Amino acid sequence: MAERGIEVSREFPKPLTDDVVHAADVIATMGCADRCPVLPGKRYLDWDVADPDGQPIEAVRAIREDIQARVTQLLAEVLDPQR
Repeated sequence: MAERGIEVSREFPKPLTDDVVHAADVIATMGCADRCPVLPGKRYLDWDVADPDGQPIEAVRAIREDIQARVTQLLAEVLDPQR
């Protein structure tokens, strides 16, 4: 992420709480599936994304690019639901 100018050294995984789910229009998880809170009427996506922990930098870059492409696509869909 430093290659993109994004500081993440103080970041850590955070639980998906009921408050977060209530506030969201779309919930995209990465391997959470049946362990996460589910509310009716919300759109859920469970992205099958590789775990970057312990991977070589080339694999981590590929994972980062995969997530960026998914987020970009989701953002386009949310902003233009006719797509």
